[in-house]
Amino acid sequence: MAIDLNFDNLTLAVFTLNGRMVKLKRFKTPLRKILTHRIWIERIQKRYPKSWRYIKEVRRAIEKHGERIKNISWDYSHKVGDLIANLALKYSSIIVLENLDKLRDNAKKNRVQ
Repeated sequence: MAIDLNFDNLTLAVFTLNGRMVKLKRFKTPLRKILTHRIWIERIQKRYPKSWRYIKEVRRAIEKHGERIKNISWDYSHKVGDLIANLALKYSSIIVLENLDKLRDNAKKNRVQ
């Protein structure tokens, strides 16, 4: 089973042991919707650059958009995770997670050189 996550979509491919593709599925990601809420938060903070922390209604609006971001991402990740687990069970696939430790450090090293 191979999974590729991009900004606009998540692509899932299930292969047999001999390398034949059994299933290919694409899911649209909600990252644009999340980014929209993040932009709203930044606009609110820009409108009240020094005082947004001290105005209750402004803080409440920022928290509301933050909650929406959290709910959208949580819902999507759990739905896709359950679907991936069900597909792996159905096709007797193995899910292998890649080790992403120090990914940022390695990317920064390549940029400097």
